[in-house]
Amino acid sequence: MGILFGNLNTMAMQTLGHIAGIGAAIVGFFSTTIGVAFGYVIGKLYDQSITPLVIGYILGSTLSILVIYWANKGGVPSTGVKLTPAN
Repeated sequence: MGILFGNLNTMAMQTLGHIAGIGAAIVGFFSTTIGVAFGYVIGKLYDQSITPLVIGYILGSTLSILVIYWANKGGVPSTGVKLTPAN
């Protein structure tokens, strides 16, 4: 799961080249805020079992997939750059 963050952050900031510092700050802020909120809720639901953690992973993964799908208007995420094979 950790390998996704770098790629998704890069895709999110692709259009922010001219204001990359502000873009990185905003993406970092929202990532941290959402992570803290989910972590707090899952921590409060902890009952000496792994059930809240599993439910948190399932809900977080499903929500992430739906948000990415919605943000791309039903398409697969892409950088928009056409790759050509090297000679």
